[in-house]
Amino acid sequence: SSDVCSSDLYYAFSFAIGYKDYGVSALFQRVGNYSVNLTTTGMYQPLINGANLSQTYYDNCWREGVTKARYPRMTTTGSDNNYRANDVFITDRSYLKLRNAEIWYRLPSRFTDRMKMQEIRFFVRGTDLFSIDSIEVLDPEALGVTYPILKTFQTGLKLTF
Repeated sequence: SSDVCSSDLYYAFSFAIGYKDYGVSALFQRVGNYSVNLTTTGMYQPLINGANLSQTYYDNCWREGVTKARYPRMTTTGSDNNYRANDVFITDRSYLKLRNAEIWYRLPSRFTDRMKMQEIRFFVRGTDLFSIDSIEVLDPEALGVTYPILKTFQTGLKLTF
């Protein structure tokens, strides 16, 4: 499980700018002072009960010849020594995400007036486009055994009569 250790700061900000027949808008979300215990099976408790082994864990676990190991040695059985409560698996889960953004173009009124329409707008939208965080391999919101958060893109045409 991913137990939250602390979280103090949640906020969002957005903007929308239009100039002549063009526009752009965006919504950002920020979570700060947010720590988590990364005891995610497969990522940070590899090989337990048939779980996968992540490249991140393999590259940073203790084994002969590794001089700067961050994580305990790999084992196929539960090892109380490897997963005792400690700060090895505590990490900063703070992030800044671009939740959604849209770029649009509106046909000038000289075209829409002829078609007896108020507006014809072409747009491209995106959702969950990027995240700035310190967790190397996982999305800070999708820790644990879950589906990853997906980037989505849409193109469209908005007709207003």
